[in-house]
Amino acid sequence: MNTTSWIHAHIILWVQEEKLMKITNEIIVVIPTIFYETTTKFVVPNDILQNKLFKMVLQKQSHECQSWCIWKGWNGTCRFGFPFVSHVEAQKNFNKEKIKWEYYKPRYEDQNVVPYHPTLLLLRGVHFNILHITSSYCSFYLLKYAMKCEPHGTLNLNTKNIEWLGLQNASKLQLQLISSFIISKLVSHAKITFICLDIPIIHKSWTIK
Repeated sequence: MNTTSWIHAHIILWVQEEKLMKITNEIIVVIPTIFYETTTKFVVPNDILQNKLFKMVLQKQSHECQSWCIWKGWNGTCRFGFPFVSHVEAQKNFNKEKIKWEYYKPRYEDQNVVPYHPTLLLLRGVHFNILHITSSYCSFYLLKYAMKCEPHGTLNLNTKNIEWLGLQNASKLQLQLISSFIISKLVSHAKITFICLDIPIIHKSWTIK
């Protein structure tokens, strides 16, 4: 069986204040090429770097809704807000109602593109969702993941619950495995490898004194 494992990281980047707006303006939410509506096809760039960026955006930055990201109670809408509303202004705009920046995405084809920085995408070749976080939202963002609860507790597999779950024919060992599976934390192959090789997965580039 083929399995894919990857590192999922939430990273806060601090940049020099004089470079903040420059970097923010470089964040884009578009497929980097021309799209012909008459033929419904993209023009594949000839330039090597532009061609590579074009393919990476289609492969790694295009959101396709799965069953787990659809809100059943909200008329089947995506919980991440896709497809985004078009924003035809080249200059980014701060949405006070949503408390976040909106980026240039003029076409319908761009509405499912996840925000990215072209240089980082070309250098790293992995999926990015890079955003300029406001000072008011930064505290919420950090606390949200710092205080995030891990799975914990016990599963009471008494006779009544076993019958309700349809596990009457399960052995004692099978019931223990089921209980362990439900209350355990899922750890990826990559994270297990890093832990076994004693490779740090948390890093900060500065120290609080």
